[in-house]
Amino acid sequence: MSDLRVLTWNLYLGADISRIFGATLGEMPDRVARLWAMVRATDFAARAQALADCIARADADVLALQEVFRWARGPASAMPAAEIDFLGLLISALAERGLDYDIAARSPGPPLWLPLSLERGGWQGVWLQDAVVILARRGRCAAAGAGAGRFAVRHEVSLAGAIFPIDRGWVGADLEWGGRRARLICTHLEYFKPEVQLPQLGEILAGPAAVAGPVILAGDLNSGPGAPVWQRLSQAGFVDGWTDQPGGATSGQAEDLRNPPGGLTDRIDAIFARGMVARDAMVLGDQPADRTSGGLWPSDHAGVVVSLT
Repeated sequence: MSDLRVLTWNLYLGADISRIFGATLGEMPDRVARLWAMVRATDFAARAQALADCIARADADVLALQEVFRWARGPASAMPAAEIDFLGLLISALAERGLDYDIAARSPGPPLWLPLSLERGGWQGVWLQDAVVILARRGRCAAAGAGAGRFAVRHEVSLAGAIFPIDRGWVGADLEWGGRRARLICTHLEYFKPEVQLPQLGEILAGPAAVAGPVILAGDLNSGPGAPVWQRLSQAGFVDGWTDQPGGATSGQAEDLRNPPGGLTDRIDAIFARGMVARDAMVLGDQPADRTSGGLWPSDHAGVVVSLT
């Protein structure tokens, strides 16, 4: 019987986005400048190499990725070509290691423009766009998109006096490997307001997960064992893929990714399955040797890989 190795990883947008929440219009340029400086300092081009090294060791068939960001600078009229493209950089880093992953499905949120500086030609700003993405390894796992969605229930924040929703979502892919099939759903539930996590999970259970046959749910759930989200998944027939081994913490590195080892404290990234059994599980990107040559952790989260049969 052929196992399927599934990896989930929150790639980390590169800075603490909450630094701009509640800013007035006058405060925004300075806060955005600090945000942008941190994004550059956490250097995704270097982190993509570290991530690719970890993924190569994991030998995963399919990747469920969150916070797959695109960053750019320009006027507010339209988002220009990305200056920092997480997905392109990671796929290239994987290809350099002989690992060819194809985009099976992608669910992008709407691009957001933030004012940075007033220049001769008018206001210039920073553009950002988030996405959740599924990548399938060529020759190991066939995958077809199975829908994508943004949550109807969302948390809202104030930016320069206006109210903006934090737009999170899910993406699905139908997988086929070794004569077997399963649906994989990748998601990122709300962090800043835990009360909306259950409604968001409910949208998944009533939507892409409401199919016959095996279903895998992977992602950053922003809640841990014993929390309502985990209880609801258990009630719906999903089993946590982490085996009985201790540990498994995946979240807690510092904003600048330069904290010493031991920063991971919470297990909030997980792979659940219904109709499949987990054979083993491990955490990735949590060891000092996993850091970049410049001392950055690959992400503020660790990755998780589970073999399912």
